[in-house]
Amino acid sequence: MKITEIVDFFKTSWYTKTGLGAAIVFVTIAGIGWHESLKQTTIGLFFIYLIIGLVWGWMRRPPRTSKHKIGFLVSISCADDTTSQQLQEDFIRPLRQLMKSGKTGYAFQFINLPQFLAREVEDVEQAEAMRIRTRANFMLYGNVRKRLIGGKSTHVIHLEGIVLYRSISELVNRDLATEFTELLPRRIHISGENDILAFQFTSEWTEIVVRYVLGIAFGLSGELDYSESLLNDSLQQLANKNQDFPIYRKLKERIPLRLSEICQARINWLYMEWMKTRVLDIWDDIEIRLKEVHPAHQNSPDMIYCEAMLHIVKYRDSRLPLTKMKKIGKDGDAVWHLNMAFLYAYNGNLRNAARHYNQAALIEIHPETIAQVESFMVWIIEQDPKQKHLFYCLGFFNWKIKGDEVQARKDFESFLELPLSEVFSKEKQLVQTWMSEM
Repeated sequence: MKITEIVDFFKTSWYTKTGLGAAIVFVTIAGIGWHESLKQTTIGLFFIYLIIGLVWGWMRRPPRTSKHKIGFLVSISCADDTTSQQLQEDFIRPLRQLMKSGKTGYAFQFINLPQFLAREVEDVEQAEAMRIRTRANFMLYGNVRKRLIGGKSTHVIHLEGIVLYRSISELVNRDLATEFTELLPRRIHISGENDILAFQFTSEWTEIVVRYVLGIAFGLSGELDYSESLLNDSLQQLANKNQDFPIYRKLKERIPLRLSEICQARINWLYMEWMKTRVLDIWDDIEIRLKEVHPAHQNSPDMIYCEAMLHIVKYRDSRLPLTKMKKIGKDGDAVWHLNMAFLYAYNGNLRNAARHYNQAALIEIHPETIAQVESFMVWIIEQDPKQKHLFYCLGFFNWKIKGDEVQARKDFESFLELPLSEVFSKEKQLVQTWMSEM
């Protein structure tokens, strides 16, 4: 065998087990020929075998995702070198460039497995094992084969996806993986006539889906700014795409909904911030955010509850919130009953307020919710002198829901001291009866 043939063999086969075996055989034959002493040959060969094995193992290691980077791993095997080279030029390279573009491109680390490793990834278990070795968050794996379809040479691309983001639960990761796989170009036929454009189109398609799914993952882990940037990047890239393409149409519909979910998360965060600080300017920000919520989400219970709070705190108005709250009537929801009770009480309808408090008392209520309700009523009484009659509700709440009879008695006494005998005469009689029962 010629030297050039040996070199060519090791160029193509060095990374395989066959290549390792051939290297050991080659060194063994050469070593025996060079040394007269069998003992010296054996010792020398042992160390050479060890070095060859270590070098072979080190050179076969897949690259790892750097710390603070989002690893995107691509493992696509090809049947021959020509197809592999074309895949690199027309799919992998454009995909890498697209991943690095946009405002969020700096955060990605693109890892493309060499063919000798990609050929070892044939199913989901092997793919997951490789993803773990590279510490990637996303993995795109599959193969490209050439087939004759309709008498034409055609590239058949089969792709699958894996998602794992450490800051979210396993169940949510599974949901993300399902959506990732649903939107991916999983099985595509590309004829030789337009293969360059088709490969590039597949790259663009994949890259938009990756940003979209990653945007969801960041949103779920609480990194809202970065999530918003990723989703906006995806939406911007879709602006000039053909909306007749089903996946692009789905993404165009879903991304605004995801951005709306981020907006709702910001509203919830602002609300919790207000509960801690009572800074009224926060409601200006909440009001702006509420207008940005997608119409499909505007009538969700959380948004209606928040809008009700806005009207009470900022505008001292309970009529519109009460109308909306009635439309989402949820008899089995303690929070809904507590909100209805407060809105009725704010309007002076203490009878209906007590009815809803009684209904809420029959349902399990989270301790944090109880603390928030009491704190909010106390704050309203302090801020608005016209709402002193809320002591009636506060006493009833502390008695029936919180189980604090000492505080309930104090609240009822504050209600009885109010100069409202004509308006709330029946309620005062009820309070006196309740206090005698304590």
